[in-house]
Amino acid sequence: MVNYLQPSCPEPKNMRMFGTLKKEAIKMSFLHELAIFKHKETVGFGKN
Repeated sequence: MVNYLQPSCPEPKNMRMFGTLKKEAIKMSFLHELAIFKHKETVGFGKN
């Protein structure tokens, strides 16, 4: 059974780094979604 969420080297340092990267990725995608939403809102508002 392979756990795809774990990095290939299960060292504590790597695990911490991986967790940080995952958090950053989640944060970035959230900000990206927010930016798209705001942009759509602004564009939609400009049309009316």
